[in-house]
Amino acid sequence: MGKSAHKQEIISHPNWLASDQPSVLETFVLGYALGHPFKKEIPAEQAFMRAMEVAELLYATDEMVTHQRAEVFKLWFLLFEKAFDENYTFKNPDALAAAVEFLLKSANSEKITKKQLADHFGISVATLTKYIKDMTAYLPSTEM
Repeated sequence: MGKSAHKQEIISHPNWLASDQPSVLETFVLGYALGHPFKKEIPAEQAFMRAMEVAELLYATDEMVTHQRAEVFKLWFLLFEKAFDENYTFKNPDALAAAVEFLLKSANSEKITKKQLADHFGISVATLTKYIKDMTAYLPSTEM
């Protein structure tokens, strides 16, 4: 929403927020889109801002949300919500962005190496591997 030229229309739509009691995360997202200042001294706000930095890093690839890139944002916000609910701290936004890229590219059978992504995001392969493991824990279970 924060990147949309239609932000005001989205906010003013009567059904844009589905519940009467938005979650902490929904409240933070609204605040972020509206330019609310967050406090680094508050752990939840600091974690939220780091997670949004990941979204910004993913966005910077194309400077827009394209159909091709929509999957990476869907994956990131799915992981973000689950991890945030479990008090994950999102300490390394570069590594998290690289991990999300790796998970998606691997799932789509795209040829990419950890080294290529680590170099692109300025991190080590070991750090990327750690964050891939971290994020894999938040993937939806496929067990029935």
